[in-house]
Amino acid sequence: MAVIHLDRKEFDEFVVNQEKTIIVEYTAPWCVYCRRIAPIYERLSNEYEEQLLFGSIDTDQEPQLTEQQLIEVLPTFVVYRDGKAVDSIVVPESKVVLEELIRENIK
Repeated sequence: MAVIHLDRKEFDEFVVNQEKTIIVEYTAPWCVYCRRIAPIYERLSNEYEEQLLFGSIDTDQEPQLTEQQLIEVLPTFVVYRDGKAVDSIVVPESKVVLEELIRENIK
């Protein structure tokens, strides 16, 4: 399964009303590091699709949601369970660090 690109409505559907754990990447087209880590995130979404849902939010398109979720640095990856943020990482240095976040949050 590919990464699901979320807007506000989809965020509510996939995060707030979701029983399955979801990890959401907060990103922007101008963010160089976001573009660099995007293929890694996509590969991880395929590898862990049975355990987690993977989403992505363009912070330029959803500034109110980004502000509401207290996102200040890009990329930020937030893990949501039962509609609540339970873990996060800001600017992961490598695939290993991002994958560690994923593994720690698999139910």
